[in-house]
Amino acid sequence: MQSETNFCIDKTHVDRLNHLNHVEAARLIERGRSEWLHKCGLYTESVGADHKISQQYGSVVVNINYNYRQECLVGDHIRITTTPEWLGHKSYRLKHQIIKSNETIVLDGNVTSVIMNLKTREIVKVPHCIAQHF
Repeated sequence: MQSETNFCIDKTHVDRLNHLNHVEAARLIERGRSEWLHKCGLYTESVGADHKISQQYGSVVVNINYNYRQECLVGDHIRITTTPEWLGHKSYRLKHQIIKSNETIVLDGNVTSVIMNLKTREIVKVPHCIAQHF
């Protein structure tokens, strides 16, 4: 499953060189990754007999590897693609790209994450809702 998230670069995304700041790029990619995880159902809350059961798991980033290839300027329309790349027992890696409207790849790379049980704060096996997409 691939997810695509669209943005327009505005003045809050750029640095003093007037191009997309590396921290803002990571934030935009995080939003794309979050959308992918929502599509998988990781953050779905369920309703019990008398109450709402809070979300059980959270995704924790443990490694980031980005290649910045082109600059993005204010007004550039971009899309962020998030694609499953590798699945381990307790970790998984997603591939990300930031692509301009002219199909130029601005950034590519990957993020490795683990899944934490939010009640016990322990790292757990990647749940089926994520694993099935690899």
